[in-house]
Amino acid sequence: LQQLGEKKYVTELAAHHPGWEVAKYVFAKQSTVEQSLGLTYEWRQPATTTTTATELYISPLSYFGEQRNPFQHEYRSYPVDMGMLQQDIIRVTLTLPPGYVAELPKPVTLALPNDGGRYMYAATSTSPNTVQLVSRLTFDKPVYSAVEYGALRELYRLLLAKQAEALVIKKAG
Repeated sequence: LQQLGEKKYVTELAAHHPGWEVAKYVFAKQSTVEQSLGLTYEWRQPATTTTTATELYISPLSYFGEQRNPFQHEYRSYPVDMGMLQQDIIRVTLTLPPGYVAELPKPVTLALPNDGGRYMYAATSTSPNTVQLVSRLTFDKPVYSAVEYGALRELYRLLLAKQAEALVIKKAG
C-alpha cells in the first residue's frame, strides 16, 4: 500500500474481478503499525444478462475469502508460526434485484481446541432486498504446536466448504 498508493492498490485489487467496479473505498488505521490495517470497499457488478432467472446460485465469499487450505500436508513435525495473533473479517452486503428473496445459509461457529481460535459465519437479511454475509477467522495464538496442526487443517477445510456454499436467490411469489 505504501509503495503503490491507495488508488493503485485498489485498482490492482479490482483487476482480480473483471467487469467489477469499485464504487468506493476507505482505508483505516494505516498510520499506526500497532493496529491492523482496515480496508472497506464497495463493489458493483453490472448485470450481464437481460433474461430473468427464477433461481440464482452465487457464492460471494469464494471471491473474497480463502482460496485454498494453507495446511496441505496430512502431518506436521514442527510448530506452525503465524507470526502474530490474527483476525480476518469479510463482510459482504448484497442488494437483491426487486422481486427476489434469498434463502440464507445456516450460521456456523467452529473453535480450535484450548481457545486457540475460531471461525464464525453468519448470513442475515438486513432489509427485504439486502443480505449480509459475515465470515470471521480468528487465531488467538501466534504459534501452534505440531499436535495442533490437525485441528488447524480441519478448521480450514470446514471454512473453505462454508465459504463455497451457494446463496440461493429466488424470484418471490
